[in-house]
Amino acid sequence: MQLQGIRLALLAGIGAFYLSFFGQWQPSMQTLSFVLITAPICFIFGLSLGIWGYLNNKVENALQPILNIAQTDNMQITGALATHYHPDHIGGHVYGMNIEGLAELIKLNPCKVHAHKLEADGIKQITGISMSDIEKHESGDIVNAGDIDIKLLHTPGHTPGSMCFKLKSSLVSGDTLFLNGCGRVDLPGGNSDDMYHTITQCLSKLDDDTIIYPGHAYGGEHEPLSEVKKINPMMRVKDLTTWHLIRGM
Repeated sequence: MQLQGIRLALLAGIGAFYLSFFGQWQPSMQTLSFVLITAPICFIFGLSLGIWGYLNNKVENALQPILNIAQTDNMQITGALATHYHPDHIGGHVYGMNIEGLAELIKLNPCKVHAHKLEADGIKQITGISMSDIEKHESGDIVNAGDIDIKLLHTPGHTPGSMCFKLKSSLVSGDTLFLNGCGRVDLPGGNSDDMYHTITQCLSKLDDDTIIYPGHAYGGEHEPLSEVKKINPMMRVKDLTTWHLIRGM
């Protein structure tokens, strides 16, 4: 059986623990100071090795099942939809961490990344993919996935080029709209007034039976818009002054 992920982490940690506390008791090494120094070092090293192995297998664990499902259903992945440029949604380098995403997908399965034109530079900078990999869009553009039309809605506020994706009676809302709130506007590119107009002039005017699928399950994974309007205070704000008071602007 191939060792991957958490199995490798556990094996390395247990192995290092055993060596640390039992393997050091040789006649020439029976000093308390030696054990106190080497045992923690060996344990930390082994655990670090296991975590490294776990992190290096996440890309396979995350992407390969998607590719396998497409292959099983005789489908081809021809594009990826990017709601916005933040690395927790598209992958990339941030705060010293590497998050797998678009760059790894393109290596495994070359395809276009569909994003709003205002978001293209951010996506390129965060992920390191080429600008030629990005298909720049305007609000209202249609992307086809087989016989399904996906309408791209420009919904600025969280970032300048944030988009939501409308397909049939569903809306993928990214970090623009959650079931019980909305995305942050205090990050680079965020704009509180834009978020107000996005929610009150765009998203609130969709059909009430539209099912909302947010980018984070804050408050739940999906609900019809009619229910979101009841439980989400951001959708009940009547004017920009009240919005500023609620958002602390």
